Amino acid sequence: MRKLATIWLLPLLLLPLAAAAQDSPTLYEVELILFKQPEPEGADAEDWPTNAEEPYADEVVQLSTAGGNYQLLPNEALQLHGIYNRLAQAPQYEPQLHIGWRQYGRPRDDSPWIALPIGWQPVPPTQAAEETDSGFRSFLGTRTDQPTLYGLVRVYEERFIHAQVDLRYRGEPEQVTVPPAAPAAEPALEQPLDGSDAAFGANDWAEDDGFETLEPPAPPIYVHRQQRRIRSAGVIHYLDHPVLSAIIQVRRVETANN
Repeated sequence: MRKLATIWLLPLLLLPLAAAAQDSPTLYEVELILFKQPEPEGADAEDWPTNAEEPYADEVVQLSTAGGNYQLLPNEALQLHGIYNRLAQAPQYEPQLHIGWRQYGRPRDDSPWIALPIGWQPVPPTQAAEETDSGFRSFLGTRTDQPTLYGLVRVYEERFIHAQVDLRYRGEPEQVTVPPAAPAAEPALEQPLDGSDAAFGANDWAEDDGFETLEPPAPPIYVHRQQRRIRSAGVIHYLDHPVLSAIIQVRRVETANN
């Protein structure tokens, strides 16, 4: 009888432990590589905007080196150096960012976005509109203090792990040059105005063999918005894009709670 009672009591004793384990979020390491590749040309070329909508979210955090959630990983803790080095050695790719951090896996509504690069902060749309109306924006169509690469990244966990990116890459403006317009020909004067013996005409105008440089057009803003469902932690995922692609890995960190 006592043995039977113990069997019945055991599940009740384990319920609080199971609930506590379920309430404890899983700790993950996230590693991200962003790299640029040549833009398709010809029939495969895309028409990119020059004043794309800026990335923004109500809740944004900065990676920190002081510990806690969203802790920046040191360079020696990154595990994708091999991939980064191969990209750097390939002539067609240009690595832009290699970064990693630790965070807990929480539901989407409880997971803020991470601002990249470190120190960059998005501007609310209302403030951005005021800056545009006041003329504080350059011809690029974006804030003048924007880095070349910037945006938001978010990793959250519900039934599966999900990764989201909302990135911008500002292209280089093209220099446009045109030949200078030739001055209109004027008839030669038979008698110079100053009374000298030399006559002059159109050929005596100062010549400029160079080209006139026009104000460059606004460069394109490459927009990369994408969401990826990650079924298994530790798998390396490739987020394809015509210009700015991403490689991401979410690794489970073993702790006392998991």
